Amino acid sequence: AFAFDLEENGKGKAINSPLNYFMGVLNKGVYAPPENYESPKDRANRRYNEWKKRESEKNAILEKENMEFAFADWVKELTQEAREQVVPESQFAKQGSAPYRLMLRQYFCDTVWPSIKEKIARGEI
Repeated sequence: AFAFDLEENGKGKAINSPLNYFMGVLNKGVYAPPENYESPKDRANRRYNEWKKRESEKNAILEKENMEFAFADWVKELTQEAREQVVPESQFAKQGSAPYRLMLRQYFCDTVWPSIKEKIARGEI
């Protein structure tokens, strides 16, 4: 805790001889760690956690972008007949409407995207 205080809180600049200061503190009792004290284990856990969060967020963004590109390519390649087979037109969802496009996207996410995602992971795409 004292080393942390010296390094992180700049206490070493305010003290002429850190060793003499520390010995004086120990003569009086126990050194009370500063409020912002973080043990090396806690610091390592926090840094690892922050790194994993950044990686997870980065991967989620990449996967979402990959899915958007794959969906756009897939929709371009669909013929009119294939669209009707995949998502039949209904009173609620006419071709070209937002609900119809959402239904196409849902179909893509549920059935097509998993295989494309696997190909990307294997490096085939």
